[in-house]
Amino acid sequence: VTRVQEAEDEELAYAYFAANVHTREPTTVFDCQACSQAYYRLARHLAEERHIENATRMILRAASFNPDGKAADLAARGFWRFVQYKRERMAKLAA
Repeated sequence: VTRVQEAEDEELAYAYFAANVHTREPTTVFDCQACSQAYYRLARHLAEERHIENATRMILRAASFNPDGKAADLAARGFWRFVQYKRERMAKLAA
């Protein structure tokens, strides 16, 4: 799961960079951490619990686990709480 998050962070950070930074300042060098933080500041309010549940079930299916069992429900709740924690933490850092 950590590797999935790392890959997603880098891809989304670069997409943010390409769409928002590079188009305005073509000579700017890609800063993964800064672009990742900027992206999540904008996107943190968009994820809903159902999105996290679906993503959890897709990951479990890909790993050959039962995506519809009690363990899947527990994992989805855990990931949702993690997303909420990250939102709160980023909101505090932005304040």
